[in-house]
Amino acid sequence: MTSEMIAETRKQLIAAGLPADQWAPSDIKKIITEASQQNMSVVDYAKANFHN
Repeated sequence: MTSEMIAETRKQLIAAGLPADQWAPSDIKKIITEASQQNMSVVDYAKANFHN
């Protein structure tokens, strides 16, 4: 997983209204991995599992 992937995912999450600018890169990596395993978009996974 590259820093570019993490940065792009962070942008998508912020655009969706989530406070991803406050999340650690490890949190973003976990969202990418878990969303992929559950066949969900990163935004849907984050909204379901990370609460503001």
